[in-house]
Amino acid sequence: MTPLQPKRKKAIILSNQNQSQGSVQNALYASGGTTFPLCNNVSLKNQKNTVYNTLAQDDDDDLDGQSGNSAKQSISQSQSSSQNSQVVSGRYTISSGNNINVQNQEDSGINALGQS
Repeated sequence: MTPLQPKRKKAIILSNQNQSQGSVQNALYASGGTTFPLCNNVSLKNQKNTVYNTLAQDDDDDLDGQSGNSAKQSISQSQSSSQNSQVVSGRYTISSGNNINVQNQEDSGINALGQS
């Protein structure tokens, strides 16, 4: 008679890192004279994601014929910007009605997965 082997539990591991940024800017200016510097939209965005994910799983020897270990790791980043600037000037328009948008995304890290 063979002794019963303990049944191991199946492992499902998820590791997610999500970042999101949004920006909406509107500007309207009307002037009967000189317009200097007015009605400007400036948007500066930075996302930095540093992740160290480590997953370790033992084998699945419950002899049921199915693989029981799974792992998923993901990193996602998104940025959006909508800018609208309108200037009406009766004379000179200098450095007005500008839309400036600077976006940066940085992603660094180590994803390690080990299964035996």
